[in-house]
Amino acid sequence: MKIGETLHFGRHRLVRVEHDRTDLYIDGDVTNEDVDVIHSSGQSIRAECGYDLMLVDVHRMRNLTPETRRYTGLVSADDRPYLGAIAIVGASLVTRALLTLFFRALELLRRVPNISNPISFFGSRDEALAWLSSQRARIKNIA
Repeated sequence: MKIGETLHFGRHRLVRVEHDRTDLYIDGDVTNEDVDVIHSSGQSIRAECGYDLMLVDVHRMRNLTPETRRYTGLVSADDRPYLGAIAIVGASLVTRALLTLFFRALELLRRVPNISNPISFFGSRDEALAWLSSQRARIKNIA
């Protein structure tokens, strides 16, 4: 994807906002096919930049089935460790709890703590973008 390009898949969309960042807008259920698109995008940006940053808007997210959660673990199992950061906005209390448990379960399955690609929740887009900017600085200091 080029900067400024939008990829529509299902009811979701992925926007390449900067050379190292995409914004993902989840609308409805997340399927295995959606996971493939998201995963492929992250791999492409990491191949170009050495890391990737993602802002994920889950205001309209509905369901992440157990099957899709398992599939995500399988698809991404060989990717660790890599540098990046994920900022999540728009999560209700229930969605935040579900996603937190999901990310913790992935860490346990992989047997590797996710310290090189932190995931955080934010109340606003501005807070999320400020944090992603600080994460970019952290990554550039490591590299």
